[in-house]
Amino acid sequence: MTLVSNKNFLSAGAEFDKPKFLVLAGDITESADSNGCDEWSQFEYHFPAGGIPGYLDRLSYPTTETTGNHDFPFMPTLKQARDIKERKKISTRIQLRHRDRELGLDNAHGNRVNLIAQTSDRGAYTWEFQGIHFFNLNTKPSGGGHDVNGQDLTCGKRTNKAHITSDGSAPSPSNLIRDDDCWEYVIRKKKYRVVDPQKALTFLENKGIENSQIVVTTHYGPMSQSRIANDELRNFCTILKKKRIRVIAWLVGHTHRSDYYEWQCGGYNVPVFNVGSGFQLATNKDQIHFSTFRVTDNWLEALDISFDPTSNVFHVPGVQANNAINCTNAKGNLRYPNKRNIAVPYNIIKNGIYDSFDHAGNPGVAQWCNPDGKWGGWQVRVPICPPGISPYLGASGLNINPACL
Repeated sequence: MTLVSNKNFLSAGAEFDKPKFLVLAGDITESADSNGCDEWSQFEYHFPAGGIPGYLDRLSYPTTETTGNHDFPFMPTLKQARDIKERKKISTRIQLRHRDRELGLDNAHGNRVNLIAQTSDRGAYTWEFQGIHFFNLNTKPSGGGHDVNGQDLTCGKRTNKAHITSDGSAPSPSNLIRDDDCWEYVIRKKKYRVVDPQKALTFLENKGIENSQIVVTTHYGPMSQSRIANDELRNFCTILKKKRIRVIAWLVGHTHRSDYYEWQCGGYNVPVFNVGSGFQLATNKDQIHFSTFRVTDNWLEALDISFDPTSNVFHVPGVQANNAINCTNAKGNLRYPNKRNIAVPYNIIKNGIYDSFDHAGNPGVAQWCNPDGKWGGWQVRVPICPPGISPYLGASGLNINPACL
């Protein structure tokens, strides 16, 4: 994620300012085992916490990151997978990077992401930029939390697919941990992985942020139904409504696809951005996608941009002449037909093209495909609350402030 200022990057020929910072939505390593340690070392070199100018192979501006499911190791036994040192191996390293930021050790070149709060060796943290709070909430916004009556929020039945994923190579865990921990068990080739959100929801609940707008980053998004249960989504929404928090952007990873959809909570449609990565599918394996964001006083603007390393060309959706509004997949079906809405569990809406979008400033969404069948990406402009304006009116309740629409 990058933020730029004073440029209209929704038009052809626009220039970009230097990004303010980068957000990585998890899977820093392939697996947090011994090889993962080597991968982490490479990550720290290429993406130093505060950025180091002057190198071709090192980022020159700050990087913030969160844990993904691959940042938890596969272990020979369930006991080892549950071990707290194994579960916290990568999140502890993330925490050390934040300690360096707090001490100013990454600030020799004038770059800094000023942390407001962080968990104790559990990976979740928050910072403020241009009056907006950013929360990195680990693999998913789950674990802990209380409803409006003070009752513990739990993650539902352990038979939910989001809690146990197995290839049948070993027995599923029978002695499961407390329901409010929301661990995910993965069993593969007789090895066990425990993916732990590490009380990220408790962290969000306890930070004292109320009647405010925030940006959230997690690894799983609400469309990852095999990884995050409907109960967990309801719990997240419960905390957002309880604290009167409006999420103006939810950044997610995991799928190696670039996508945009919306999730309803608290009277708002929460924009969910499945940010780009190196793609793996046969139809897009030569493309790399990244998502660029800009925050102004009234808008959060976003572009999904693809890069073709074979031709060294960047493709900006809706700007290049070769972007088509509708294109087909390998079966000849339209990939994103006009105004298609798909109903999926728990009030998630996946949006197709919206005719209301234009370059004059109207809110909306547009998605494009390239004629060769490779999805070209999306442009999104989200109205946000101006500085000093709260998303909800009054001292209580969920009466939406029209100034934020």
